[in-house]
Amino acid sequence: MSIEIGGSDFDQLAIRFAQYQLNIFTPMHDSRFGIGAKGLSGEGYKGHSFWDTEVFMLPFFIYTMPEVARSLLEYRFKTLGGARKKAKDNGYIGAQFPWESALTGEEVTPVWGAVDIITGKSTKIWSGFIEQHITCDITYALWQYYQITGDQKFMDDMGYEIMFDTATFWTSRLDWLEDRNMWGICNVIGPDEYKEHIDNNAFTNYMAVENIKLAIRYYEDLEASNPELLAKLSDKLNLVEARQMWLDRVDNIYLHNLAQKIR
Repeated sequence: MSIEIGGSDFDQLAIRFAQYQLNIFTPMHDSRFGIGAKGLSGEGYKGHSFWDTEVFMLPFFIYTMPEVARSLLEYRFKTLGGARKKAKDNGYIGAQFPWESALTGEEVTPVWGAVDIITGKSTKIWSGFIEQHITCDITYALWQYYQITGDQKFMDDMGYEIMFDTATFWTSRLDWLEDRNMWGICNVIGPDEYKEHIDNNAFTNYMAVENIKLAIRYYEDLEASNPELLAKLSDKLNLVEARQMWLDRVDNIYLHNLAQKIR
């Protein structure tokens, strides 16, 4: 689908170049694969998939080629096993998607990077350990896809399961903030990767809360519209216990007052 905009010829050329890149490096033929970082422009990141797909590139496909957007989300569903393994290995429950994802969905971020020219030691890559907002990014993306396409079959077959299990991860991931008498999310890397080991990153906290609220909302929707499917998912994901944890914690998670900070 062509996207036409007003303005200079250069602006239209830039849009078409971006569309061209998105079309040539997206694996439209096979939902076992996601979009590799760097596309076809280089070998960096070894073709692994990041949050860039869901947050930056998926919206283009949702509006222009929804069948491709669905395929990219199917990739995340097919790698739920790896996400659940990562959560379990880290002492959590539910599904924790990896920062770098490949075929199996297990974490493939390297532990060590290049040698620091000052210290002479390899630099530890913390993203695979604590850059965790990828999990709520994926839930946000599938919700956005559903809002725009109305693809109920996708939600029934895949979407609800991802949404519920990621919400369960976040509630198990929360840290108790004794000084605030509420829950928080400590020791993370937010979208700004230059700041590591941050407590209560605004983006991460807000997106995690939204993830949990979506799970609560759609659990209630399924109670009314499709109790049979809800019962099936409940048996698989232990949703009675999980939902209670969502409800107990979601309204007591620390969120920055962003409006105040902007003023």
